[in-house]
This record gives sequence, C-alpha cells and structure tokens, in this order.
Amino acid sequence: MKAKLSLSIKLTLIVVLVSAIVIFTLTYINIEQQTSFFEKTYSEKAVAFTQALDTTIEQYDELKGKELLQSYILHFSEINPEILQININLLEQGELKVFVSSEENNVGNPVSHYNYISFEKGSIVNIPNHTADTHTITVITPTNFSGNFTGTYEIMMSMGSTYAVFDIHVRNLVLFSV
Repeated sequence: MKAKLSLSIKLTLIVVLVSAIVIFTLTYINIEQQTSFFEKTYSEKAVAFTQALDTTIEQYDELKGKELLQSYILHFSEINPEILQININLLEQGELKVFVSSEENNVGNPVSHYNYISFEKGSIVNIPNHTADTHTITVITPTNFSGNFTGTYEIMMSMGSTYAVFDIHVRNLVLFSV
C-alpha cells in the first residue's frame, strides 16, 4: 500500500533537502578557503624569512662560510619556534646539495626535485603536508644575489598550533550546520 504525501509535505521535504545541501556545500567551501588561507599565510612568513636571510647574507662570498651560515639559520630557528627545519642548498658540481642545515645530518645530502623546480624557474614552491596529527608546509625559494640564483632555501614550518584551533572550529562549524 502506497502512502500518499500531501503537496505541502513534499514541498517542505524539498526545501529541507535543498537547504541541507546548500549548508553543507557552504561549510565545505568555508573550510577549504580557510585551509588555503593558512597555507598562504605560512608560505608568506617563510618567504619573509628567506628574504631576511638574503639580506643578512650580504655577499655571494658569504655563502661559502659554513659556520657563518649555520649561525644565521640557527638564529632564525630560535626566534621562530614554528620553523622546524631550514636548509641552504647550493649547486655543487652541477648538483644541488644541502650546504648547511638546522638538522646537521642533512648536510651533503642531495635535495628533492622541488628544489630544482624552484632553482631553475626562479619561483617559490609550497609543499603542504597534512597527516592525522601533523600539519607542516615546506617552502622552497631560490637564493637571489644580484639577480643570480645560486641555490635554494628550504624552510619547513609547523602549522600545528593554528590547525589545533582550526580543527576545533571545523568541528563546531560542522556540528552547528547539522
């Protein structure tokens, strides 16, 4: 036996269904835009650090002084606890390698292909990484001394504190949109 629904109930169900779809879609768009905003903000912060490094390293000759560069990157790491790792990668015998790093065991290692993209195109490369419990972004920029690209800076930053607050916000947003 087929139950007949009145026209007003059918219209009400349609309005509720369309409203739910619109609310969930807008919630999803809001979350994606906020995620993009956080990544852009951290990328800009990392680029500002690389520009500060470019300014601090006044001459190309200073790039050969490992101790001086090591002290620069350790200082930058200390003043910003969100910086997890800084590498200065230089061209050595036609290959980009880690010249100095806040993680000393990385020195001398070959770099990722993203560094070559940044180096060859003179562009900024952003690599966000989101796992269940960590949120990081690695920003790679070319070193720039008088328009000459001699290597890359690679900065990995933690976005954990921002995402901890954001996760609570997302849960509340989803909860209230239901």
